[in-house]
This record gives sequence, C-alpha cells and structure tokens, in this order.
Amino acid sequence: QISGLLPTSIQKLWSLEELDLDYNDFRGPLPQLPSGLKALDMNDNPNLTGSLDSLTSLTHLAFIALHGTKISGTIPEAFSSLSDLEVLTVHSTKLRGQMPSSLCANHFDNGGKLEYISADCNPPGRVKGCPCCQCYPRIDATEPLSNPVPVPDFRQPDLPTRRPRPPPRMKPRAPPTLKPRPAPTRPPSPDLREGPPGTVYSGPCDLDDDKRTLRITQKIQKHVLDNGNDETRGRELKHRKSNPPPSATDLALEWLIKNDSMRLCPSDQNLIQRFVAATFYFSTGGDDWNECGRNDSGKKRNNEGASKCEDGGKWLSPIPECSWFGIGCDRGGSFIQISMENNNLIGKIPPALSQLTTLEVLALEKGRLTGCIPESIGELIGLKRLDLDFNNLGGQECGFPDLSKLVNLEQLDVNDNSELSGDLRNIRKLTKLLFISCHNTKFSGTIPNGLGINSSKLQVLTIQNTEIQGDVPESICNLRIDKGGRLYHLVADCDMECSCCTECKGKKSSF
Repeated sequence: QISGLLPTSIQKLWSLEELDLDYNDFRGPLPQLPSGLKALDMNDNPNLTGSLDSLTSLTHLAFIALHGTKISGTIPEAFSSLSDLEVLTVHSTKLRGQMPSSLCANHFDNGGKLEYISADCNPPGRVKGCPCCQCYPRIDATEPLSNPVPVPDFRQPDLPTRRPRPPPRMKPRAPPTLKPRPAPTRPPSPDLREGPPGTVYSGPCDLDDDKRTLRITQKIQKHVLDNGNDETRGRELKHRKSNPPPSATDLALEWLIKNDSMRLCPSDQNLIQRFVAATFYFSTGGDDWNECGRNDSGKKRNNEGASKCEDGGKWLSPIPECSWFGIGCDRGGSFIQISMENNNLIGKIPPALSQLTTLEVLALEKGRLTGCIPESIGELIGLKRLDLDFNNLGGQECGFPDLSKLVNLEQLDVNDNSELSGDLRNIRKLTKLLFISCHNTKFSGTIPNGLGINSSKLQVLTIQNTEIQGDVPESICNLRIDKGGRLYHLVADCDMECSCCTECKGKKSSF
C-alpha cells in the first residue's frame, strides 16, 4: 500500500543491488537509479510511469520486472548491451514498437544469458517481432482483470544465478550479496590480557584459563556433538591433542579458545554459532578460499581485482561473525544466510550446520565439495534455499537427506553433482517449492504424482540426464502457465513421456 513518488535521492544508495517494491502504488516516472543495481522489481504498480531509457546505463542489471505498470515508449536497442540480463517482464504496460532483434540474440537458446522475456506481443499487441518472448494479450495496467493472465511470481529473494551456459535458473537468490552485512555489535570481552595458565581474569567469565577451556568444551560437546547425527554423535572432542591429525571441530575449538580475540565466555549466547562457523571454515578449506579467508591480503587469489574483504569481513577476524563475508544475520545476530558461490570451497559440509536453527539460505555452489550432504540438513526447518549445485557431492556411501521437514523450502538446487543419488519422494509434500533443479545427477525413481498436487507454486523443474524413469505425471503438466499455473520451464530426458515439457535432452522425442 505504499504510494507516492520514488525519491530521486535513491540514486545515492551506491551499494544498492536489489530494489523490490512490487505490488504497491508508486506514481510518476522512474528516477535515475544506482549504477550497481542488479534487480529491479517494480511490477504491479499501476500508476508507475516513465520509460526504459533510464535503465540502459545500469550495466549490471540481471532482473527487470515492470509488468502491470504504465511504463511507455519503446524497448531501447541499447538493452542488448545489458550482458547480464536474464529476466525482463514488460507485459501489461504501454510499451509499443519493435522488439530489438539484438535482445533475442542474447537469449539462452542462442548462447546468451536471457532466460525469460514477456511482452504484449499477442495480436493485436503493441510490441512486434519478438520470437523469444512469452507473449500476452494487450492489457492496460489500469484495466481491471476479470480473468488475470497467470504470470510467474518473480517476487523472490534472489537473482538468477549467472551460469556459463545452463538451463534457465529463476532462482530465489539474494544475490548472494557476499559483502559483510551489518550486525549487532558484540565487543570483545575485557579479559584479553595475556597471562600464564591459571590466571584469573576480571572480565565477565571470571574463570581461569583451565576452567574456561573445560566449560566451553563441555558446552560444545553437549549442544553440538552429542545432539548431532551419526556423523558427530558420541565423538570425543579434544582440545588439539592431535594424533591423528585434528578434525575441523578440533581446529575450531582450538581457535575459539586460544586464538579468537573476541574471547567469548561459556555463557555467551553466540558461542555455539561462532564455533559452528569456525568448523565450517576449517571443514571447507577456508585458508584456500578465493576470498576472505583469515589470511586474505585484500586481493583475490587469482590477482584479478580487489577482494570483497578489502575493507573487512575476513573469516576468523576479531569482529562479530555476522560481519564475515557471505554471512547474513537477523536483527538478533543469528545466522539466516551462508552464501559462498565460486569461492573454492574444498572439503565436506559439516553436520554441525544443523545447529544454525534460524538458517534460511545455504548456498555453496560452484565449489569442490565432496562427500555426503549431511542428514542433519533436514533438521533446518526454516531453510528456504538449498543451493549446492556444481560440486562433487555424493558417492556410493551417500544417500540423500530426508527433506520432508523443510516445509518452508522454496529452492532445491543440486544439479551437476554427478555422483549424487536421491529421489523426489521426500519432497513431494512440500507446498512452497518454486524451483527444483536436479539434472546431471544420479537421482532415480519416478516423479511422484503428489509433487504436482502439492507444489502448486512450482515454476522450474529440470530432471534431464538423471536415472529418473517413467512418465511426467499429468499433475505436473497442470502446473504449466497455459493451464493457469506458474510452471514455465520443464526439462526432462527425451525418452520420458511428457506432453508438456518445454525442452527435452537426449534421444529424439515426440514433444
């Protein structure tokens, strides 16, 4: 219900990457927007006017949703220079004229990044010549709709992932903005003085070194290891008396007790969270990350430009962990996001992540992670996005975790893990799923009919190059846009019977 003009001062928000103000009542023309903007989501503001010309200089734009507005004029030829553009929705507007042919040349079918474009190009549409468009009848934003045209719900917390040449990826992502996010300030405890073992500190711990070490170890043993799954339960945590070599949990504990200048006390409410974060760091080879490891020099490891941690945010640095690179927190200082795309993560996903009970986004794509996806991931009931694609997860000893408790899950993205096995049965009752991508894996079984019945919001399903067999159920086909649903991208192997697939991969098919 927000109304009025967008302030021109919005241009001064230099770091703004996503502007999501859809389904309001903003009026007047679009002002000049920040040059770093990646997502503009202003659809369904029926009194919003202006043209697209002001957007041509925003070269980082990947997502533009302006349908259901009074945006007018033509679609600029200069839009073809927006090389990162993946989504453009401009139907139900006052735009008219010829769609630039160079824009369709950037479509993913032609090797580009543009995944989805919609316009009023159904005859007698205002927009002409758009072979790559999803065409809609001409509808003015001011006209009431007795039968609204179904369109994909693009109001998602993230941008489409940039891929070298993937299938469409309308993912709920927020970018990941991997810059450190502001977090509640938690200053170091005053007991930072060096001293011999047995020194009694005057800080809030009021413990000597030995007692502080013992109580922290006992708390982590009780709350993290003894409450973990079979991979951690019953493990004896030792304070780095390492023979054989220390595990990630051993290294994390030693760092937390000895080397962390924050010097937390056993009673600190963020003790477990900070320990789990350190465990994640050591388990995924943090010292070898491309950016923001503890030894980050301010430059990327490949020497191509400045690191995102040039101004702070290095992991294991003496600042609140909410300010570490790739971490997002709520107002209470609890983790809600870990986003690490293409950061050279090597190793395994630690089961201890299940202790981050407020986590909503786990995005570790484009790494070299191996081993099993921990069963304990299925305990993160607040998780909305699980994004682990383009890794080396799976293997003969690994099953796929039971995700049936993840009732808030919107995105399951595990494609391109060639040894990852699993099936779709344990997600068939999840009602909020928007995006399922499991192509190029060893997923098997059949597509459960319940997936189409329960996941009515589904927009993307890709299952090609897997071991999934059988027919695509009619309940899935009924989710297609042309049948009143939201499913606009459905890809399967060509030897599967599918009357509604948008594309098939593999053998010659009749659809």
